[in-house]
Amino acid sequence: MAIALAMVSCVACTSTPGFLQSPDQQARSLLSAQKFLIVPASPAAAVPLLAAIKPAGRAPRRLTVFVESDGAPWPRPSLPPSDPTPSSPLALQLAAAYLPHPDEAVAYLGRPCQYLAPAQLAACPVRWWTTGRFGAEPLALLNGEIDALKAEVPGAALRLVGYSGGGTAAALLAAQRGDIACLVTVAAPLDIAAWSLAMKVSPLRESQNPADGADALQKLRMTHFSGSSDAVVPAGVNALFMARARTREIVQAGFGHDAGWLDAWPALARSSCLEDQGRP
Repeated sequence: MAIALAMVSCVACTSTPGFLQSPDQQARSLLSAQKFLIVPASPAAAVPLLAAIKPAGRAPRRLTVFVESDGAPWPRPSLPPSDPTPSSPLALQLAAAYLPHPDEAVAYLGRPCQYLAPAQLAACPVRWWTTGRFGAEPLALLNGEIDALKAEVPGAALRLVGYSGGGTAAALLAAQRGDIACLVTVAAPLDIAAWSLAMKVSPLRESQNPADGADALQKLRMTHFSGSSDAVVPAGVNALFMARARTREIVQAGFGHDAGWLDAWPALARSSCLEDQGRP
């Protein structure tokens, strides 16, 4: 397997009082603790993405890729974060809490411009985590990294799980690719036009909208979870996507945008299309 084990320095693992790990160090520490292996960045990629895979216990027949959210919150509606790296990467936590099939490899994929060194971040266009975060270039980067992950487990059925904006990206990728066996989204805005109106923010004019191509997903196994108390992705914003994709949203009572999902995730995963294919 052409991948390298994540190297976590002793400094990053120190328990010295007052020492705080950076978000990147925290993510890599969790990946290492959960026995994920870092996939080296492609030299052809415009910017490196954090991608990691946990191999299956036996010959893999499934590969489940968890796609991270948009990341750090905006300080103000008109002021994006200077670094989109999430301080609490819920998609990574869901990947770590996921109980895979014995023959299932699990992977984690950060979004463009996340987990970068300052010099690398300076070269990353701000639109890739703002107005164009679901544009052609960021999606191409994600697509290329998914291809690299898939190459590690040839022949495995590919499934995508996306949290928040990661679910938006996963839905767009699923509509473009012809090799997705299951799509799961968690608290994801799947109609970004309706979402922008509901949140009273500027439209993401440089981004693609999953609702526009949702009819291409009608034959795909999908599960879409939302929270009844989600103030970031309000109830009802995904109605057009659901109608066009001929699917439905499963609303979790009392769940917020990031509250409730991690504790409930093992049970939710078992109720999703991740389990529909059955265990061997």
